[in-house]
Amino acid sequence: MFSVLSNKISDTFVNNNKITDDKKEIFAYGINRILCNFTMLTACIIIGILSGNLINVVLFLLLFIPIRKYCGGFHLESPLNCFIASIFTVIIAVLSSVIICGSEIKTEISIILSVLSIIIIFFLAPVESMNKQLTSNEKKVYKSKAIKILLLYYFIFSIAVIFKLEQIYSIITATILIEVLLLLLGKLKNNIIIKKTTF
Repeated sequence: MFSVLSNKISDTFVNNNKITDDKKEIFAYGINRILCNFTMLTACIIIGILSGNLINVVLFLLLFIPIRKYCGGFHLESPLNCFIASIFTVIIAVLSSVIICGSEIKTEISIILSVLSIIIIFFLAPVESMNKQLTSNEKKVYKSKAIKILLLYYFIFSIAVIFKLEQIYSIITATILIEVLLLLLGKLKNNIIIKKTTF
């Protein structure tokens, strides 16, 4: 997404003898990731401020990033498409949490959806990208960490339900639901790729 700018910055560092030429590509990649993450974070904060849901956006990012890292799921190849999809994901998460909060049976809905989602994640995770496949040992490590994160989220969720902290348990529910959707889509995408390569 920022490849041109990243390459120019990398070239400048090489010309000024700050880095060696053989490290230029790695440096450019790192700069590109920093710019992408900064842009994404800025866009999310703007969405949160404009919608009046900044706390929900921040909570979602804090919850989603760790579970996404170790559970995996659907990935888009293009950085731009990934950025657009990420923005929509944040918007959907905030809207979902608001809808859950507005329901008369929000507690019951949250408990049912969260329990079902955790069960699905337990059996599916991790779902790898076909471009970045995991070894058997890595899958075990990722699954173990994913389960630990889920247990932590469920503990926080339970405390939030007991003390009627609707904003917290509704955003946890929305986060886990979105990760389940990404896992299912990722699994479907991988199966389609495998079938295409088989024939």
